[in-house]
Amino acid sequence: MKIMKIEITRFKLYFFLFFLIVSCQKDYYLDDLNDALSQVNSLRSEKSQLESQLNQLQTLINDSNNNYNTLQNSYNELQNSNNELKNSYNELQKSYDDLYESFINEKNTVAELKDLVSELANEINALKYKNESIEDGYYISDTYFYKRNDSIYYDIGIEERHTWANQYMIAVKVEEGKIIRDYYVEPNKNYWDVDDLKPVKFVDNLYPKDYTYFDKFGTYDHINEYSGDSLPYYKNYRVYNKDIFTAHLRDQQDNSLYKQAFYKLFTTAEEIIGDIVYEPVVQFREDSYFNDFVSFEEILNVYDYKSESELLSDSIYSQIKQDDPKSYLEAFKKDAEIYGVDLSDIDVDELITDFWYTPTDQYGRSNVAGWGEVNCSITNNNIGLSDPVFSSYFVTDLSWWKLTLMYHEFGHAVLNMKHTCADGHIMSASSSCEGEDITEYAPGRDTNSLAGFRKAVEEMFAGYNQYYYPCTAGFSSRPN
Repeated sequence: MKIMKIEITRFKLYFFLFFLIVSCQKDYYLDDLNDALSQVNSLRSEKSQLESQLNQLQTLINDSNNNYNTLQNSYNELQNSNNELKNSYNELQKSYDDLYESFINEKNTVAELKDLVSELANEINALKYKNESIEDGYYISDTYFYKRNDSIYYDIGIEERHTWANQYMIAVKVEEGKIIRDYYVEPNKNYWDVDDLKPVKFVDNLYPKDYTYFDKFGTYDHINEYSGDSLPYYKNYRVYNKDIFTAHLRDQQDNSLYKQAFYKLFTTAEEIIGDIVYEPVVQFREDSYFNDFVSFEEILNVYDYKSESELLSDSIYSQIKQDDPKSYLEAFKKDAEIYGVDLSDIDVDELITDFWYTPTDQYGRSNVAGWGEVNCSITNNNIGLSDPVFSSYFVTDLSWWKLTLMYHEFGHAVLNMKHTCADGHIMSASSSCEGEDITEYAPGRDTNSLAGFRKAVEEMFAGYNQYYYPCTAGFSSRPN
């Protein structure tokens, strides 16, 4: 029994040892398994990070490819533009080579070579400026450089924004890159009021350039045609920016050179171009009469037909049609009847009116507003008028210089009158006149007051201090 007990005890010991060994191995393998699982999880995490980085790299590669394609397209466009410029340059170079070869072969003079070089320069300027143009609108001009003989009177910069005060200026109208008309800018404050405003008035320029009357001269001044040169007045046009251009004006008579900048006056109150908002170029001073207007047409259409009294209420003068010379002759006939001169044989529809459109009349005389032909005939009446002057002035209650002008010319053509040296008469003149220089009346009496004008008309038909051309034809009521 003792031996058996010892065997059982040994068996338990061996079993315990075996269990202990197995337990130890299990713990060992569990640790290994946990380590392995941890490594697997770590590898999975690294794999996920690598995949994320790979996606980012792929995105960068795609962006880089897109940028490369964009740059390649831009490069191709630049290359095409460069090729076009090269072609233009090659053409110009060929033109130059041809011109030079022509000069060598034909042994041209130096003067002829200069003309050829000038022609080439025009072609180069045309290429340079072909895409530049000035916008349509109204532009005022201001001199920024003035030189006479060898003396520079002033030289200032071109302003980006130009402030316009109340002064006399020239305005031009531009359409499709051409100057088609010019205006004289004149403050109205010396002549009339309109509804308590004193706007500046724009009238046709008294001395227009060639571009003013296309139907007479057949051409306009082109801005930026080959660099914009246009003869015989303005030259060397340059487009300064979208609404400013410059030009040179040389006066051969006094050997002077003007450089002028033309500033856009109005398009709209504000103008949007390419999502950029611009204001009008010309800004008005606070005391400017322009402040109440937002367009050139508003200013242009303001006239001074102010009241229904004084001159325009007169039964004769109120019937005058502003732009019809024959209506002035009808008034002249009625005034003659009042003061005892019979002009009933005159048919006003037979009045001949010769207009001219340049700074000089048909006979080359400058600063002439009108003339009357003296032909010793009562019925064959012919007068000449400067169209810019005639169309720029209006008979109003406060200004009737135009009426005096017409009566003056009828004095020549109808009554065969000479100029009188006496002041304050309708036929008064400071030169080529007859009689004494009498100062009984102040100069301009006939335009300063309605009473003065009526008195001057009465003395005209009465022959007071008047002189006549010797004519065999006449009428019985003509004063001796």
